This record gives sequence, C-alpha cells and structure tokens, in this order.
Amino acid sequence: MKFLKSSWVTISQIILFLFMFFWEYVTPLWADDLQSSHLSLRGIMDLSRHEWFSWNGRFFGQSFFRIMILSNQVVGALLNSLIFVLLITLMAKLSIGGKKTKISFLRFWLVTIATIIFIPTFGQTVLWRAGAGNYLWMTTFNLGFLYIYLKTNFFEKPMTWVKLVSFLPFLILSLIAGWSNENTAGGTLIIILVYTIIELYKKDRVNFVYWLGLIVFSIGYAFLLLAPGNANRTLQTLGPDYLQKPLLVRISHSFFDVNKAMLSSDINKILIVSIIVMLVLLVNYWKDKVLVFQGLTWTMAGLAVIYALSLSPMGQNGGRAFFGGIIYLVIGLFSMLPSKVGVYDSNSFAKSITEIAMILLIAFGFLIISNGIIDSYKSSVSIKERYTFIRKEAHREDYKSIIKVPPLRYLPQTPYSVDYPLKDLVGDVNGYPNFLYKIYLGVKGVLPQ
Repeated sequence: MKFLKSSWVTISQIILFLFMFFWEYVTPLWADDLQSSHLSLRGIMDLSRHEWFSWNGRFFGQSFFRIMILSNQVVGALLNSLIFVLLITLMAKLSIGGKKTKISFLRFWLVTIATIIFIPTFGQTVLWRAGAGNYLWMTTFNLGFLYIYLKTNFFEKPMTWVKLVSFLPFLILSLIAGWSNENTAGGTLIIILVYTIIELYKKDRVNFVYWLGLIVFSIGYAFLLLAPGNANRTLQTLGPDYLQKPLLVRISHSFFDVNKAMLSSDINKILIVSIIVMLVLLVNYWKDKVLVFQGLTWTMAGLAVIYALSLSPMGQNGGRAFFGGIIYLVIGLFSMLPSKVGVYDSNSFAKSITEIAMILLIAFGFLIISNGIIDSYKSSVSIKERYTFIRKEAHREDYKSIIKVPPLRYLPQTPYSVDYPLKDLVGDVNGYPNFLYKIYLGVKGVLPQ
C-alpha cells in the first residue's frame, strides 16, 4: 500500500498520457499541417528560416510542429502527448509554495481538469500540430525554464558533474524559451525578474550561470521580436494603413479588443472570479504570505501576457494567442491553494468553499470534456472522410484537374475539435486552404461543390 500511495501521481501521468495519445492519434492533420507533410528535415529548417525573414519569427515553434508531422502518426501522437503530460506536471509543481515540488494525486488531476477546461481553443493549441508546436510546446519549454530557476538548486554551489553535463542543454532550453512566443516569453521574463530581485535582496550576488541563462533567454527573445517576417506579416495581413495610425490609437483599440475578448468568454470570467475568491480565502483564512506573493506573481504575469497583445497588431480576439496567459493564470489560481488544504487549518468556512469549488470543477469538467471529446471525434471522422473522397476521385478513370468537394458532413460545435473555428474551402484553387490539399493529397486542385 505504501508503494501504491507513493505511485499515484505516476499512475495518473500514465493514464493521462494514454488518454491524450489516443485522442491525438485519431485526430487528422488539418490546414497548415498539410503543407509540411512531405518535407524533409532539411526542408523544415529551410522553410522555418525563410519564414523568419518573410512571415513568422517563431523559428522553433514552426520547426517543432513540422518535425512532429515528419514522423509517422504514432510517433507524432507520442511526442505531443508526452509534452502535454509534462505541461501539466510542471504546472502542478510550480503551483506549490516555496521550493517544494512533490505534488499530490488531487492537485495533479485538479490542474489537469482546469487546464483542459480553461485553455482557449483546445483543439487548435493541443491537437492541431501547427498550434501545438507554437503554443503547447513553447509554453512547456517556458515552464521548464522557470522550473529550473524557481524550484531547483542548479545555480547553487558546488558545481557537480551532473550540473556540468546539464550546462549545454540548459542554455539550449534558455534560447528556445526566449525564442518561443512573443507574449508568453514576456510573461516568463517578468516572473524571472521578480524572483531575481528577491534573490539579490537575500544575498550579495547571483551565480554567473544564473545570469548567463537570462542573457541567452533575452537573446532568443530579441531574435523573436526583431524577426523581419513580423513586419512583413503585419503589412500583408493588415495593410500599410495600419502602420500609419498613431501608436496610442492602435494600442487603445487593441486594449479594448482584449477586454472585449475577456468579457465575452464565460470560461475566462469564471477563471478570474475563481482567482479572486481564492485570494480572499488565502488572505483572510490561510494567511500564508508566501502563497499570496506566488499567486499574485503568476496572476499578474498571466494578465501581462494577455494584455501585452495590446502592443501587437493581431491576436486580441482571444483564441490561440491567449494560451500562455491562461496557463499562467491557472498556475496563479492553484498557487493560492495550500498543499494540504483539508488539514491546513481548522476553519470550516474556508474548507467548505474549497471543497465545493473542487467538486464543481470535477463535475463540470466531466460534462465539458466529455462533450468536447465526442465533438472532436465526429469532426475528425468527417475530415478523414473528405480526404478519402478526394483520393478516390483522383483515382477515377474520368479524373479531371479540379475535384469538386462536398461540404464536411459534420461541423465542429466546441473548441475541442481540430477544425474549430472552421475555415473551409474557398472558391480559388490556389487560395487558402485549397492549395494545401494539393500538396498533401497530390491532386491538381480542389474546389467546394
């Protein structure tokens, strides 16, 4: 029984991995995924480098999602599922106060359910390979970077062989975390700087390796922000008139759009209210200053990640761009929950409120996630049927250059589907996403019926 008790979290991680693996495995490639299906590893690097100059500064995010597709469906599902389990594990560990890292069975599953419920457009940021590479993977690398700084003794003396061997991987992780996602990496930098100030206050100086990691992270962040492709993408998407507007006008309009996106989502409102309630309980009943500081730091960083989009030309309408910010807000929420909430204090009111909240989270989580799984499966089947139809048409004896494709049999209803919100075929053979079908299925062209 002692072994089983100590292994509950490991067993939970395996269960979550298997659950995500089957979900990933039955989900087909979609949209941008199709363009990368026939690339070689060298082709992936060349395309990501070309995009850095012409369209997208996220070199690593674009490369990782294409490497997933380069492998077969099984390997891709394995990799993505492992990253998701790692994300949940890091979130749970980072939500514990102080240097503690041992998570409980209950905390692991509460964080899992909350994450699946609260993260925006689950299908596009976890199941969709292009979205997963840029959001799921990059946010996980950021949390791994933060975990080393906040929870380990990597920067403490003495310098062991393990630390020496880990030095190069640490620097690579620092570069990837910085060169990951514009607003998420910014939130990571805020958290590190806050804790750096504390470290400087507590002792005379900070380890050289500590500073070196921050420097490499900042270099990666600079490569991300200064990518020539960012400006080109803004011009091609929004036109030259956008850049001619006064900066304050652009920021005010974008800030309004971010507020509108936050208020229009019931899920976001529930998350914010939950954080406020937990903070009130923490201040008035549990009275743990460490948890108050940690919870507020993560919460402020999460809000900064979201509202930094006010400085961006795109992404203010929610969806994928909010992913990193919501992840940090969820960590902030659970950072305010004591490790042993049931026995941490004897106050019946605080205990009752937290128990009610946990039961509601589990109950609504079951309803929302089960509906999402069903919707996602139906959408995946419908997409696969379309691909099968196009392949059959291409092998007909009377095959013509353009294949007329009927509408999808099932349209997605929840954000757990890989094609939600749907951007279906247009009337131009060379338009988006029509030309991607040509690449993936090897046909001359597709048009909607």
